[in-house]
Amino acid sequence: AFKIKAPEIISLSPENPILCDTIYIRGNHFFPVKQGNRVLLGGVEARIIEVQSREEITVLAPYSPNKLETVKLISGGFEVNWVTNLNQVVP
Repeated sequence: AFKIKAPEIISLSPENPILCDTIYIRGNHFFPVKQGNRVLLGGVEARIIEVQSREEITVLAPYSPNKLETVKLISGGFEVNWVTNLNQVVP
């Protein structure tokens, strides 16, 4: 039987992104096509630059007046919520 594994987030970097910085989301079992993924940082949708592999997605840090404390990844129909300590540095 074929079983699809739910995606999981392992890490994000950098920890202090500047507006429009590239953020690297690393994990496992990401949907391999860009259009099959959505990323929200602190409730604000981030633009996906590329799905590098099933283990890495790169996004642009969106502007948010709040800390980017939560990451919501919707990948291949699965939703993953992750708490982070990202602090946005506004230039």
